[in-house]
Amino acid sequence: MRNNSVIGWLLAAPLSLVLLVFLVAPIAMIVVVSFWGATEWSIYPAFQFDNYEFLLTSDVTYRVFFNTLKYAAITWVITLLIGFTVAYYLAFHIRSLTWQIALFLLCTIPFLTSNIIRMISWIPFLGRNGSANSTLMSMGVIDEPLEWLLFSDFSVILAFVHLYTLFMVVPIFNTMMRIDKSLIEAAADAGATGWQTLWHVIIPLTKPGIMIGTIFVVAQVMGDFITVRFMSGSQSANVGRTAFFILFIIFLYGPTLTIGILSFQGPGGGLTFPMRGVSMHWFRDLFEQQAVGDIWGSFRRSFALGQMVKCVTVVVAVMGGIAFRNNFRGTSLLV
Repeated sequence: MRNNSVIGWLLAAPLSLVLLVFLVAPIAMIVVVSFWGATEWSIYPAFQFDNYEFLLTSDVTYRVFFNTLKYAAITWVITLLIGFTVAYYLAFHIRSLTWQIALFLLCTIPFLTSNIIRMISWIPFLGRNGSANSTLMSMGVIDEPLEWLLFSDFSVILAFVHLYTLFMVVPIFNTMMRIDKSLIEAAADAGATGWQTLWHVIIPLTKPGIMIGTIFVVAQVMGDFITVRFMSGSQSANVGRTAFFILFIIFLYGPTLTIGILSFQGPGGGLTFPMRGVSMHWFRDLFEQQAVGDIWGSFRRSFALGQMVKCVTVVVAVMGGIAFRNNFRGTSLLV
């Protein structure tokens, strides 16, 4: 028993160290500094409650908290609906494992780029002179550009959904793949309808994935201020399953496709619609010999960094998982 405890502590040590250095220590530092005094240009060590008094008596604080909770709640609902539908389609309507993997990877490709790049790519799509307004006006649906498409609550929530839907799809899909298909067949043999099977069999068995996805999405939305800053402008279904999946893919790739089309914009056109001619001047500048070397070097550095981070996190997480699974003495303390 003693040896199991020692081995458990050794396995959990790297994960505990990471949490201590990158989670506990920064939070403790923030708590300490929150009692310090502040001037217009600096902070100085002290022990006072001025910061908390200002925080709790300001109307801005409550508006910020309300908007944050509003964004988190709306984003959670939308990502849950989209994530559950996409995961259900992949798990139960795609029979081939090869196609399941291929379509799942298709959903993940946009997430290989930076969050900031994917977020900013919505701006030329939703702007006054963007492709969305230009298309609607050319079709005669609207007479003037829609102002609320960009720098509004709509654009903030749209960006959040685009950024974090995959974090809901992955755990739900993983949970659904573990469901024994014989349970669904038994429900059908017992006379259950599709909705009854979904409500009484699939959803209860998918709850662990839903909970994990909820934690991922809500935690990231609550802490993401960059998206709100950019997309708010400093302001604060009856569809077939296959068609829904196609729309989801378009939703993921739409902003990237817009940037791709605008990359052929003529000189002086910028990121606006309609395009002012077609030109390859951006690609010529991009693929000059020196630029190609910079691009290849950046790709190698990014790939190497990604592999190192992956290896370290996998090793630390596996060691911690084994330790907690063995339920050694001290598990409750770390958890």
